[in-house]
Amino acid sequence: MAVSLLKQYCGVLINESSIYESEAWGKEDQESFYNKVVILKTIIPPIFLMKTILDLEKKMGRIREEKWGPRLIDMDLLFYENKIVHSKTLELPHPEIPKRNFTLLPLVEINPTYIHPTLNCTIQDLLNQSKDPLTAKRIK
Repeated sequence: MAVSLLKQYCGVLINESSIYESEAWGKEDQESFYNKVVILKTIIPPIFLMKTILDLEKKMGRIREEKWGPRLIDMDLLFYENKIVHSKTLELPHPEIPKRNFTLLPLVEINPTYIHPTLNCTIQDLLNQSKDPLTAKRIK
Protein backbone atom coordinates (compact mmCIF):
# COMPACT_ATOMS: atom_id res chain seq x y z
CA MET A 1 0.00 0.00 0.00
CA ALA A 2 2.85 2.41 0.84
CA VAL A 3 4.46 2.03 -2.59
CA SER A 4 1.10 2.51 -4.29
CA LEU A 5 0.47 5.74 -2.34
CA LEU A 6 3.98 7.02 -3.04
CA LYS A 7 3.40 6.48 -6.77
CA GLN A 8 0.00 8.18 -6.56
CA TYR A 9 1.07 11.26 -4.57
CA CYS A 10 4.83 11.65 -4.90
CA GLY A 11 6.23 10.61 -8.24
CA VAL A 12 7.21 7.89 -10.68
CA LEU A 13 8.62 4.64 -9.36
CA ILE A 14 12.08 4.04 -10.86
CA ASN A 15 13.16 1.01 -8.82
CA GLU A 16 12.29 -0.90 -5.66
CA SER A 17 14.10 -3.41 -3.49
CA SER A 18 12.91 -6.70 -2.14
CA ILE A 19 11.35 -6.77 1.32
CA TYR A 20 13.76 -7.40 4.20
CA GLU A 21 12.89 -8.67 7.66
CA SER A 22 15.02 -7.56 10.59
CA GLU A 23 14.95 -7.51 14.33
CA ALA A 24 13.51 -4.31 15.76
CA TRP A 25 16.05 -1.47 15.85
CA GLY A 26 16.19 1.20 18.55
CA LYS A 27 13.63 -0.38 20.84
CA GLU A 28 14.19 -4.10 20.54
CA ASP A 29 11.28 -5.55 22.58
CA GLN A 30 8.86 -5.62 19.68
CA GLU A 31 7.99 -7.56 16.53
CA SER A 32 10.34 -7.78 13.54
CA PHE A 33 10.50 -4.88 11.11
CA TYR A 34 9.87 -5.21 7.38
CA ASN A 35 11.74 -2.79 5.14
CA LYS A 36 12.14 -1.92 1.52
CA VAL A 37 13.68 0.98 -0.39
CA VAL A 38 12.23 2.67 -3.44
CA ILE A 39 13.66 5.17 -5.88
CA LEU A 40 11.19 7.78 -7.10
CA LYS A 41 11.46 10.50 -9.68
CA THR A 42 9.65 13.55 -8.33
CA ILE A 43 9.33 17.29 -8.79
CA ILE A 44 8.26 17.84 -5.18
CA PRO A 45 10.96 19.74 -3.22
CA PRO A 46 12.50 17.73 -0.34
CA ILE A 47 10.79 19.41 2.63
CA PHE A 48 7.38 19.24 0.95
CA LEU A 49 8.05 15.63 -0.06
CA MET A 50 8.75 14.75 3.58
CA LYS A 51 5.50 16.44 4.63
CA THR A 52 3.64 14.44 1.97
CA ILE A 53 5.23 11.22 3.21
CA LEU A 54 4.17 11.98 6.81
CA ASP A 55 0.63 12.70 5.57
CA LEU A 56 0.62 9.33 3.75
CA GLU A 57 1.69 7.58 6.97
CA LYS A 58 -1.32 9.13 8.72
CA LYS A 59 -3.56 8.10 5.82
CA MET A 60 -2.35 4.52 6.35
CA GLY A 61 -3.23 4.69 10.07
CA ARG A 62 0.05 5.62 11.74
CA ILE A 63 -0.28 7.13 15.19
CA ARG A 64 2.95 8.46 16.71
CA GLU A 65 3.02 7.41 20.35
CA GLU A 66 6.56 6.41 21.27
CA LYS A 67 9.92 7.02 19.60
CA TRP A 68 11.05 3.78 17.90
CA GLY A 69 7.98 2.05 19.32
CA PRO A 70 5.69 -0.32 17.41
CA ARG A 71 4.14 1.26 14.33
CA LEU A 72 2.05 0.27 11.38
CA ILE A 73 4.19 2.16 8.87
CA ASP A 74 7.33 4.27 8.91
CA MET A 75 8.57 5.94 5.75
CA ASP A 76 11.83 7.86 5.65
CA LEU A 77 13.38 10.08 3.03
CA LEU A 78 16.93 8.74 2.78
CA PHE A 79 18.37 10.77 -0.09
CA TYR A 80 17.15 13.40 -2.51
CA GLU A 81 19.55 13.42 -5.45
CA ASN A 82 22.81 14.67 -3.89
CA LYS A 83 21.17 17.38 -1.81
CA ILE A 84 22.28 18.14 1.72
CA VAL A 85 19.52 19.54 3.95
CA HIS A 86 19.68 20.45 7.64
CA SER A 87 16.36 21.73 8.94
CA LYS A 88 14.10 21.19 11.93
CA THR A 89 11.91 18.83 9.91
CA LEU A 90 14.39 17.11 7.60
CA GLU A 91 17.99 15.89 7.53
CA LEU A 92 19.38 14.78 4.18
CA PRO A 93 20.99 12.45 3.68
CA HIS A 94 19.24 10.60 6.49
CA PRO A 95 21.83 10.56 9.30
CA GLU A 96 21.17 6.96 10.38
CA ILE A 97 21.85 5.29 7.02
CA PRO A 98 25.40 4.10 7.86
CA LYS A 99 24.20 2.59 11.15
CA ARG A 100 21.33 0.44 9.86
CA ASN A 101 21.78 -2.79 7.92
CA PHE A 102 18.02 -2.91 7.34
CA THR A 103 18.46 0.25 5.25
CA LEU A 104 21.84 -0.54 3.72
CA LEU A 105 20.94 -4.00 2.40
CA PRO A 106 17.96 -2.89 0.30
CA LEU A 107 19.91 0.19 -0.85
CA VAL A 108 22.77 -2.05 -1.99
CA GLU A 109 20.29 -4.26 -3.83
CA ILE A 110 19.00 -1.42 -6.02
CA ASN A 111 21.92 1.05 -6.15
CA PRO A 112 25.20 -0.26 -4.67
CA THR A 113 27.41 2.29 -6.44
CA TYR A 114 25.48 5.39 -5.34
CA ILE A 115 27.92 7.78 -3.66
CA HIS A 116 26.74 9.07 -0.28
CA PRO A 117 26.93 12.88 -0.70
CA THR A 118 28.56 13.65 2.64
CA LEU A 119 30.55 10.49 3.36
CA ASN A 120 31.90 10.23 -0.20
CA CYS A 121 31.76 6.45 -0.41
CA THR A 122 29.40 4.00 -2.05
CA ILE A 123 26.44 2.38 -0.37
CA GLN A 124 28.25 -0.95 -0.79
CA ASP A 125 31.24 0.50 1.10
CA LEU A 126 28.94 1.65 3.89
CA LEU A 127 27.48 -1.84 4.20
CA ASN A 128 30.97 -3.36 4.24
CA GLN A 129 31.94 -0.95 7.06
CA SER A 130 28.70 -1.33 9.02
CA LYS A 131 28.97 -2.11 12.72
CA ASP A 132 25.24 -2.84 13.06
CA PRO A 133 24.99 -6.22 14.84
CA LEU A 134 21.42 -6.74 13.58
CA THR A 135 20.93 -8.64 10.36
CA ALA A 136 18.25 -8.23 7.75
CA LYS A 137 17.20 -11.07 5.49
CA ARG A 138 15.54 -10.76 2.13
CA ILE A 139 12.13 -12.43 2.26
CA LYS A 140 10.38 -11.35 -0.94
